[in-house]
Amino acid sequence: MNALASKVYRQYSPRFLRFLIFFILGMMIIGGALVRPLQAGVWDDLKEWYLVYSLAGGGQYVSYQRDVDSKDPSFPLEVLSDGYKMVRVYQDTPGGYKVEWAWRMTIKSKVNREVRFTLEYKLLDKDLFLVTSSLAPVAAIAPGQTVTVEKAVIMPYEKARPVESSNWYIQLK
Repeated sequence: MNALASKVYRQYSPRFLRFLIFFILGMMIIGGALVRPLQAGVWDDLKEWYLVYSLAGGGQYVSYQRDVDSKDPSFPLEVLSDGYKMVRVYQDTPGGYKVEWAWRMTIKSKVNREVRFTLEYKLLDKDLFLVTSSLAPVAAIAPGQTVTVEKAVIMPYEKARPVESSNWYIQLK
């Protein structure tokens, strides 16, 4: 036994040293058993993070402050804000990825009656061509009330790559 081992052996009880040795060996065995799945999971997470980061908005909420594009000043709704986010990317099939994206709109009623409407939120490419859209069910807004409408949608990753901006359409019912 060398001097360091002798000093350690004298400083700690044999019971504690046995526990320490078994603990270290146990952790090595468990760690060895988990190396492959753990590494694979980490690489999958990093790849999915990179795929989200490479899409429009880089995984962040893309927000707009735009109002209803209407020539009618008596249009009963005012859009306070809207935006979308590429929430996550996940592998659907080997080699095939899906994107979960979500949109949100905050709308205020400007009239003293209930207004019923539907929303269509659109993702567009750099030339303003439609990439995909999402319809919200018919909603009602009370006089002077402000509501937030949001929805999450799934689409293929390859379809999400050209997205550069968004737009929306409100239809009164």
